[in-house]
Amino acid sequence: MSTVSWKDVTFTETAGPICRGDVTLDITEDHIARWKEDPDGRYAVMAVSDYVSPVELGKFYPSL
Repeated sequence: MSTVSWKDVTFTETAGPICRGDVTLDITEDHIARWKEDPDGRYAVMAVSDYVSPVELGKFYPSL
């Protein structure tokens, strides 16, 4: 998984860890606010370190 959309995390509106397959994503209030502005935008998934969850969301890629 290299990017994640709001749809991928079932349009969550609650910050916190979200399990997606074998990865746990750390979703923040800022991520949710940005998705509310651009629901089709995507975040890059950034591994904090090898074989460790949760992973963080990096750069935001707006929808076209």
